[in-house]
Order: sequence, then structure tokens, then C-alpha cells
Amino acid sequence: MTKNITQLIDTILGFSKSIEQNFVTLADLLYELSLYDPEAFQSVLQSPNLKRRKGYYLAEIGKHVSQADVPKQILNASLSAIGWTKASIIARYLNTHNWSDLIACATTHTSRDLKLLMKGIEPIAGVKTTLLSLSPEDHAMLVAALIKHGASPSGNGHANKETALMKMVAKLMTQGE
Repeated sequence: MTKNITQLIDTILGFSKSIEQNFVTLADLLYELSLYDPEAFQSVLQSPNLKRRKGYYLAEIGKHVSQADVPKQILNASLSAIGWTKASIIARYLNTHNWSDLIACATTHTSRDLKLLMKGIEPIAGVKTTLLSLSPEDHAMLVAALIKHGASPSGNGHANKETALMKMVAKLMTQGE
């Protein structure tokens, strides 16, 4: 390693003040720090300019970018153009043969659609999003109903919740309520 850990941390903290302009470089540096000093990496994630979750995403981008056999200057410019959110979605799929197609895909799709495309699912045009604000009790009741109708726990949320919700709605609609 050409830099000592203190210099690396100082550089990361400097770049973390303007993440949007420097995220590719920051991603590379965070990945490097995570390899050489995991404890220091954890402490950097406590920085007020760098949220823990974003730090992990950026380090993951750094990991995949370092493994992709693509000229760094070209890849950095392309990833900067699409932003860190979309870069985090496509990073694990990057390789020598597909990087330009993935960048093109990211420029023409929303983050939500891009996540689906990376899973091999064709997004539905005109999808609407509904945000609910529920009390803890009402949320628990909704989750129980969604699971009863086919949703399943996945990470911090639930998979197939939309399908389960629409099953519940269809059931209510056929009952005449």
C-alpha cells in the first residue's frame, strides 16, 4: 500500500465532503481502507459526512470497479455520469464485455427499473408508488395480512408484497365491499 492508513483516512474524509462529485474515487478509497484496516473503515463510517449505509454501498462499488477489467478513467467518467445510486445497482455485474451496455441501461432507466432489469425482470411501464404512514400496530397488522396472502420476509422488508396486497384487494372487491 502506497499510503499509510492515516493519510488514507484523511483523504477519504476530504472526499466525503462532496460525495456526489467524487464518489468513484471515494468508493475506491473506502474499498482500499476496508481491505487494509477494517477497524479504521468502521470508524470512518461514523463520519458526519458519510452515512454508514452509503459508505458500505460505496465500498462495494469500489470493490467491483477494481475487479472490472475496464480502463479506470473511462469507467469512472461513466459511473460519475449515472450517479452512485445506479452505480451501486450495476457494479456487481460489471465486466469487460458488458460495462458500456450496463451504463447505457442505467442512463435510460430509473433506479427501481434498473434493479428489476438486473434481476432479469422486465419492468412494467407506468407503475405507480404508494407510500403509507402507519402506526406500529397497523403496520404489524398489514405485514401479517401481506404474509397471509403470499408476501415473504426479505432483508428488512418483504418480497411479493405488491402481489399479496392486490390479492387482498381483489378478494375484498369480489365480496362487494
